[in-house]
Amino acid sequence: MRIPYHGWSSIAFSHDGKRIAGASKRGVSLWKTDGTLIWSSPKPVSKRPQMAVRWSLDDSKLILSDDESSIVDSASGELLAHLDPEPRSPQPRSFVSPDLRYVVKRGRSWWSVQPLPQPEDGPPARVLAGILEQGGLQLRGAEMERVASGR
Repeated sequence: MRIPYHGWSSIAFSHDGKRIAGASKRGVSLWKTDGTLIWSSPKPVSKRPQMAVRWSLDDSKLILSDDESSIVDSASGELLAHLDPEPRSPQPRSFVSPDLRYVVKRGRSWWSVQPLPQPEDGPPARVLAGILEQGGLQLRGAEMERVASGR
């Protein structure tokens, strides 16, 4: 098997040993162990070459870490969450636990461990209404357009 070299700063096997993820300044890619590319994200997810890639315990997600953490669906490469560290920290850092239950954030002179909120579940209208209510926000004006389908 051959995997193209794109200046990978981190490569990690899934826990079941069937897939390999690689991360670099150029993006993230995922392959089967036979060398078949599953998906590749050409968008740079980090400005720093020291980005690390780790698998969630159930191999369903990738955790990408540099100064901040992002959670990506391992089947599709879709960005599921982006966790920003404390903004005023001199060297900001945030880390997500492999079981996706906790986030660790660095402050100016401390580290905090917080539970990672569970993703919202349910109809999009209900989820949006809950987000607006929690933030004390009101949606004013929106434009929707039907997307042509290939059916």
